[in-house]
Amino acid sequence: MPQDFNWIDYLNLAENLIAGSNISTELEEAKLRSIVSRAYYAVYHKARTLLEEELGVLIRPDHSHTDVIEGYINGGDRNYLDVGKRLESLYNTRKDADYEKNMYINQIKAQEIIINCRQTLKIIKIIEKSLHP
Repeated sequence: MPQDFNWIDYLNLAENLIAGSNISTELEEAKLRSIVSRAYYAVYHKARTLLEEELGVLIRPDHSHTDVIEGYINGGDRNYLDVGKRLESLYNTRKDADYEKNMYINQIKAQEIIINCRQTLKIIKIIEKSLHP
């Protein structure tokens, strides 16, 4: 039986993509947009799993991204709020990367997204630890 997918592997993939330079120039923008998308989904799924499995929050399939964001923004303490605000910003950037043809992402912006995602995951880890002292 296959193991559950490790959502953090999306962020690991994004980091590998940004570190790699063996891609043609015409695919560079697609690579950077993919980095933003994969990095966001690593954080989104980790955050969603915590809300659903640890806190029993119901996430509606047709509103899942906003439900997760609002679940953290309205979740209580400063760490929850921080995760919610970061997720909201990452979500908007991911939507632009996936759907806006006139958006431009450069290496620096993609690296900033990866750093933001790693920081957000650290805060999620703090929340997890607070649930199981």
